[in-house]
Amino acid sequence: MMIYRQNHAARGTQQPYVAPVERDADAVQEAAMLSRSRRPTLPPARQAKEWNYTAPVLMEVERWLKQHDLPASKFGRMAVGDPNLVADLRIGRDPSSKVVARLRAFMAKETVDGE
Repeated sequence: MMIYRQNHAARGTQQPYVAPVERDADAVQEAAMLSRSRRPTLPPARQAKEWNYTAPVLMEVERWLKQHDLPASKFGRMAVGDPNLVADLRIGRDPSSKVVARLRAFMAKETVDGE
C-alpha cells in the first residue's frame, strides 16, 4: 500500500503547525503500561509434528497400491490430479480432509470397478 504525503510547498499552501506535547516521565511510563495491556494475546502455537510423522491415509494408499500394482505417480494423478501426492505423503505432507475423502472415494470406486 502506498502512502502519499501532501506536498504543501508545491501546492502553495502552508503546512499546519502542530506543537509538540511535553510529557513527564510518569506519563510516558503510564502510557507504555496501557499500550502493553491492550495488546491482543496470540493463540497458543500448534504443536509441531514429529519428524517421523506419516498421514494415516498413507498406509491405506500403500496397501492399495501394492494390491493393484499401480505406480504412485499414476495413482496420485488419477485420484486427485497430483502426481507428487504419494511421494509428498511419504515425506510428511498432511493432506486436507477433502483430499483424504477424494483418495478414499477413488480407492473404493476402483476396487468395486476392478473386481
